[in-house]
Amino acid sequence: MIYRHNNALRGVRLYTCSMCGMGFTQSSHLPRHQLVHSEKCFVCSECEKSFKSNDVRQIHQCTHTGERPYTCSVCEKGFTQSSNLLRHQRVHK
Repeated sequence: MIYRHNNALRGVRLYTCSMCGMGFTQSSHLPRHQLVHSEKCFVCSECEKSFKSNDVRQIHQCTHTGERPYTCSVCEKGFTQSSNLLRHQRVHK
């Protein structure tokens, strides 16, 4: 386990996609990447646009509902994705 962790820190890509050869330092990143090679089977109930993952479909659906579930505790600005909130919070530091 320590060996794999050290490889990830050094950027060694032990996990390779069999479809395109792209490499990853962590095994958990490979299955998510492999979705790019699959069919788009998650459909938006509002506009029929299709997505390769349910997570991305859910984020997309916020464009129809206007929902912004992630709110900044400092300025109360809302975001559709937690990663965007985290990036935004840097402006307050």
